[in-house]
Amino acid sequence: MVILIVGMIFFSIYVASSSVFQGLGKSNSPMIFLVIGSLINLVLTIFLVPKYGYNGAAISTTISSFIIMLISTFTIIKNTHTKLPCTYS
Repeated sequence: MVILIVGMIFFSIYVASSSVFQGLGKSNSPMIFLVIGSLINLVLTIFLVPKYGYNGAAISTTISSFIIMLISTFTIIKNTHTKLPCTYS
């Protein structure tokens, strides 16, 4: 269950970024990212569930949620020309 909680945090960030895409007028982008994440989830589930059971399904969901979060976040940064703060000099 803890594995899925982490995955839902990633997915929540993706959902928030979907709203940003809606505001930018790019409502198709979140759908494309979700399809990519679903395909990744399917492939990972096929490999992980036989070996790890329910935990394998949770791990595959968390990994795919993390990937769609990364894709959507970096796409927003690219489209909005946002500069990330640097912690180094």
